[in-house]
Amino acid sequence: MWQERSNAAVDVADAVTPPQKKPRLGLSSSRSAFLQSSIETNLRQVEAGLREDEYEIWRRQPALAEEDRLSLNPLLYWESVARQFPLLSKFAINILTIRAAAADCERTFSELGDMLGTRRLHMKPELVAALQSLKSWKRLSIQPATMSTYGPAGVLSEEEISKIQEQLSQFDIS
Repeated sequence: MWQERSNAAVDVADAVTPPQKKPRLGLSSSRSAFLQSSIETNLRQVEAGLREDEYEIWRRQPALAEEDRLSLNPLLYWESVARQFPLLSKFAINILTIRAAAADCERTFSELGDMLGTRRLHMKPELVAALQSLKSWKRLSIQPATMSTYGPAGVLSEEEISKIQEQLSQFDIS
């Protein structure tokens, strides 16, 4: 009877709690060693990066030969070195992709070329500068105090500016 109860208790214990797995020592220690070596490698890379920035490293690189295709296309060059210089290449690509026509000076020269057509070639430089200033002020919504008699609340229309230009150019032929 005692024997049966003892066997029954063992059967119940086996049914309730599954056998425990033995821990694998080799795998966990190799994982630990791998993680430790990865951490050390990454730390060395970060420390090296902190000591020198990408720009200084890039400056020490040898210059490209003129016949190299990358020297002819700056965007291709920066895309090719993006892994080596991730921040610097991103910065360079952002700067290089700004259109030249987006610059204020490019718009000014373009407008100046339109203003100096064949009919207006005889304008003095002072008049050209004054007219260009008026156009710039209009674009920036700056109204000179002397223009308050024109239009509603002193705002000049394109037509009014053209009329003023015509009137001024009649008096300024050299």
